[in-house]
Amino acid sequence: DEQRLYVAGHSVTIRDIRSTDQVECWKANVGHFTLAMDAFVLDMEEGQLSESLGGFAASEGEVEYQRYLSQQQWQLTVARETVVEALDAVNELYRLLQRARAERQKVTHNFQELRKRAVLLVRENRTHRERFQQQKVRIGVLTDERDECFEQVQNLVHENQQLKERMARSPSM
Repeated sequence: DEQRLYVAGHSVTIRDIRSTDQVECWKANVGHFTLAMDAFVLDMEEGQLSESLGGFAASEGEVEYQRYLSQQQWQLTVARETVVEALDAVNELYRLLQRARAERQKVTHNFQELRKRAVLLVRENRTHRERFQQQKVRIGVLTDERDECFEQVQNLVHENQQLKERMARSPSM
């Protein structure tokens, strides 16, 4: 009865009509509670059942109409909650899509940067290989010149020894 006194004269949300004399209700700051059907009066301006201490005995047709109205209100409440949940889901999916797009853009940018770096490395590698080949050819030329010089030096050393031997054999002057 404490809940009934708290909501007296106020509108409540009807969750379910359990029988012709029991109504499951809900009100903010109160929660769920059950009241007798005769504790309600129909608010003609809003088309809703309102809890009233003075209640009245409704006819069978009014009870059915009240039951129909409460069911429609409940379905409307559920539909609104469903729409809110769907909008939240859409917003979350949109946020995830935006994050995925940003991540894809970041990955694409990184890929482009890596591709540019790879192209530069390929060019640098080609330049180093060409320089290496040029130096290899130059080393070959220098090696040939060295071998020729070495051969000339050996020939000169050999010729010098022959001259020393000839001088040693010939009479002194």
